[in-house]
Amino acid sequence: MSAINERRLQDDSLNKSVALPSGATTANTNSVDLGQATPFPITEFFHVKLATTAATGANNKNITIKVQDSADNSTFANIAEIGSLVLTDNNAAGYSADDITVQLPPSTRRYVRAQATGEANGGNAADGTLSVSFLF
Repeated sequence: MSAINERRLQDDSLNKSVALPSGATTANTNSVDLGQATPFPITEFFHVKLATTAATGANNKNITIKVQDSADNSTFANIAEIGSLVLTDNNAAGYSADDITVQLPPSTRRYVRAQATGEANGGNAADGTLSVSFLF
């Protein structure tokens, strides 16, 4: 039996998705408005799940995914404490599906989104998607 506090509750209205980018381009999910900057200790219960579907790749190039925040829903910056998820293209099978859950730090600003950036000459991975969802 699962404990309730395992961060499995997901609000479907807070799910955002975007097609993975082609080489040397960037794709952003729409932002989620948290209503205010994330106050401590709420971050103990607020996690971001990044999920990708399998995608076609080319030339063994990576796609780097970052979680970003903004105070004004216009100027976004990477949340350094979270780091990156790197999708590696093995050229034969393309990009595999991946899934990671990260905790938002206390300094998170009001708007949150995910960004995927493809390496130059990486081919078109737009048959795959990047999704961000919020877990409670």
